[in-house]
Amino acid sequence: MHYHDAWGIAGDGPGWTWSADNAKARETLDQIVRQADHRERIDYVFVGTWHAHPRAHAYVRSARLAFDTPRDGVWPSDHFGVVVDLDIGNDPPPA
Repeated sequence: MHYHDAWGIAGDGPGWTWSADNAKARETLDQIVRQADHRERIDYVFVGTWHAHPRAHAYVRSARLAFDTPRDGVWPSDHFGVVVDLDIGNDPPPA
């Protein structure tokens, strides 16, 4: 099977989803990675190619982070989310 990384197609910037900028992740990062400024993209959305579904399409239109800022000082998770907008449809059979 072949898959595309949606962020690689339509994301802007590095797309870090696990970051020391996130207070909820910072303690775990300090324990595991031991790098104060660690940032990494470890959450992905993969979209299949025509190899898996030759009569359909899934075009990646946009990719962005979600939950990447605190609200009232509270971080929603220790990871940032990835939101992807897709154009999904059936392709006509070959003539």
